[in-house]
Amino acid sequence: MINITDINKRLTDNPEPIEVTRMREHILSSFSNLEFIEEGHIYNIHNADGTITENIPSASAIIKRFENETDWDDISYQYAIRHDIAVDKVRRTWRENNLKATNNGTQIHFYNEQLHNLIMFGEKYQLPEQIKPQYEDGYLIPLGPKEEAGMKFWEEMMSINNMYPLIAECKMYMPLNNKYGINEIFCGTADTLFAYKSNNEWGIIQTDYKNNNSLINDFNRNNGIMMRPPFNELVDEALTHYMIQQGLYSMMLENIGYKVFGRRLIWLKDNGTYEKVKLPYIKEQLINSFNMDVSS
Repeated sequence: MINITDINKRLTDNPEPIEVTRMREHILSSFSNLEFIEEGHIYNIHNADGTITENIPSASAIIKRFENETDWDDISYQYAIRHDIAVDKVRRTWRENNLKATNNGTQIHFYNEQLHNLIMFGEKYQLPEQIKPQYEDGYLIPLGPKEEAGMKFWEEMMSINNMYPLIAECKMYMPLNNKYGINEIFCGTADTLFAYKSNNEWGIIQTDYKNNNSLINDFNRNNGIMMRPPFNELVDEALTHYMIQQGLYSMMLENIGYKVFGRRLIWLKDNGTYEKVKLPYIKEQLINSFNMDVSS
C-alpha cells in the first residue's frame, strides 16, 4: 500500500513541474463558471452577462440518445414467467441490486478521488471527515477488493516519473463557440486527468474508474443489437457507451487547447486487480452525432 512517506518522497524527489501547475490552473479557470448540483446531478453555467444556462445535458444524457430503448417492465415480466417468480419480487430484487451497485460505485470513486488528491498534495491535503476512519499510520486503507484494485493502480502511477495527477473529478463543458461547430452545450465529469510529457510535449491522459461486472454485452453481440446512427457499427454495450463518454471529454479538453494522448478505463475487479482498457477516439462520429435527428 501507498504510505504518506512514499508520497512525500515522490513530491521531494520528483516535484510537480510548473507546466503541470499551470495546466491545472488553466483548466479549472476555463470551467469555473460551471455549477454542479449533486442532488439530481444538475449542471448549470453562470454566464458573463449574469444569466444562467440551466440543466445542461451531460455526456451520459448524450449517450442515451443513441442507445436502444429497453422495456424493463416487459423484460422483468418475461423473466418472472421463465423462473416462476412473482414479477413484483423480480423488480424489487433488481432495484435493490441497482441501488447497491450505484452506492458501492460512488464509494469506490470517492476513495480513489481521495488517493488522487493525497498523492498530488501530500500532507497539505485535508481528507474529508467521512474517509478519515480509513486513514491510519499514513495509509489510506482500502475497504474491499475494488478499493484494493484502485490502490494498486495508484501504485503504478506513482512509479512513472513523467506522469502527474492533474485534476480529480474534473467538471467540464463544451461551449457554443467551439472549434467543432457543434451547436449545443454539453458537459461531464472526468474521474481523473493526468498530465504526461511525451517527446518534450505536455498533454493529458484521461482515466475513468469502472467497476462493472462486465464491459461487454454477450446477448447484444450475439444478436447484432447496435447503437443508433452514427454509432451503428458499435454494439450497444457499456464499452461503447464509455467510448462515447471519454471521446466527449477529450473534445472538451481539446477545445481549450490541450492535446489528449489517450483514454483509459481503469476496470476495477472483484479479485482486487485492475485492467487498463484503451479506448479509441471516435471524434468524427461524435461530431456527426450532433447534426443528426435522433427523435425518430
